[in-house]
Amino acid sequence: MKANPFSLLKNFLLIFVLAIAAVSCKKDEKEKECVPTALKSQIVGTWNASIVTGTTTVGNIPLTFTEDGKLQGEIRNYLQLFAPSVVIDEAITYETSGDTGVKITATTNGKPLDPFLLTVGTRTCETIPLSYALVTITLNKK
Repeated sequence: MKANPFSLLKNFLLIFVLAIAAVSCKKDEKEKECVPTALKSQIVGTWNASIVTGTTTVGNIPLTFTEDGKLQGEIRNYLQLFAPSVVIDEAITYETSGDTGVKITATTNGKPLDPFLLTVGTRTCETIPLSYALVTITLNKK
């Protein structure tokens, strides 16, 4: 029995259209993927910070990381979780350590404390997870 040439052509065109559609959908998905910039530039700006100790959310506050290394916002009270025996002043600075850490330096009575090195988790363009001991700070782009 001979194959109908129109049937073969119709099947070939159907397979061709489906293949093109599948390839073009994958391309669109790749174009939408966002790759975070270097942490040093990504962190600059204002973020909503969710602060969790253990499994308890202890705060949700806005934080601003300035280009000149200042950390602004009500973080002082939450840094007490890292150093409960001292009173932390308002002067708080930060410095990135590559893409893997954020070093926060605070003062007490005008004297610098040992820096707190927060470990950076897997980042996206919209979130930066930071952790120190049992405290997790998740920065969400504002």
